[in-house]
Amino acid sequence: KIMFEIRPDYKPFLLRDGTMIVRLDKALYGCIESARLLFNHIKTTLIGMGFKQNPYDQCVFNKGPLESQCTVVVYVDDLFISCRDAKIAKETLDALTGVYESVKVTEGLVHSYLGMTMDFSKAGEVKITMNGYVEDLLKKHPVTGTVTSPAASNLFERPETDARLSPVDSDEFHSVTQKLLYLAKRV
Repeated sequence: KIMFEIRPDYKPFLLRDGTMIVRLDKALYGCIESARLLFNHIKTTLIGMGFKQNPYDQCVFNKGPLESQCTVVVYVDDLFISCRDAKIAKETLDALTGVYESVKVTEGLVHSYLGMTMDFSKAGEVKITMNGYVEDLLKKHPVTGTVTSPAASNLFERPETDARLSPVDSDEFHSVTQKLLYLAKRV
C-alpha cells in the first residue's frame, strides 16, 4: 500500500490478490543470488586488472611475480589485499575505488578480518588470533566448568528413548557447532 502512495503509476501492475511481481534490474542486498552476482562482478574486475584466480581457492586472486605478488581475498563484500610492495597495493586499491563507489580502507599493521585479528608488526611474520571471536562466542553461549574431554563415556550408545531437540534447540546446536568448526579450522 505504501508503495502505491509513493509511486501511483505502479497500480496497474497490482494483481487481484494484492501482490505484484517485479523484475529487478540489479541485485538487492540480502537476496540469495546477490552475493554470487557481486562475486562475479568483483572477479571480472580483478581479472580485468590482470589478476588470476587461484585454482585451489576460488576466492583468492593473485597478480605478479612471487617476490612482489599482490593477493586479494574476497569474502562477499569484504576484500583483504596483501602485497609486499605498498605501491602495487595502492594501485590495486585505486583501481578498485574507481570501479566501486564506496570502499572503506583499513591500513596499518593490525587488521581484523572475518573474526581474525592479523598482526604484521613483527617483520617477516604475521600473528593471527581470534580472541574477539572467542569472547563473543562465550558471551552468547556461556561455558561453565571444565572437562578433559567433552565426550561422555557413553558417546556411542543409543538412548532408549528417541529424544529429539526442539526446532529452536536444533537450530541453536547447529549454529554453535558451525561457529566452533569455523574457529577450529583457523587456530
